[in-house]
Amino acid sequence: MVHGKQACPESKQIREDTMVSVTEEVLGIKGLTYKNIHDAIDFIEAYEGNRLVFHLKNGEVVERVWKDRSRAESWTPEMKLKAKIKEAERQEELKRRAQ
Repeated sequence: MVHGKQACPESKQIREDTMVSVTEEVLGIKGLTYKNIHDAIDFIEAYEGNRLVFHLKNGEVVERVWKDRSRAESWTPEMKLKAKIKEAERQEELKRRAQ
């Protein structure tokens, strides 16, 4: 059986924090551990459209759709500062050229 990128070369990755959050929701817990996963989940299938299907060891099958993180949420404080500095430099250059 083929797994991961080999099986789905066009698929996108799910962020770890998103996967943890969705898994906690499915299991009805807060604070995911290896033991929680091992004890409760048989396997997880991932499909197009951000769809995850959890196959639980108790026989239950639970489907969840996860949301992509917005670009605004993806910016770290360092990235924001760098962009702010670059924009200030650009504005300064525009002022200089206008004189």
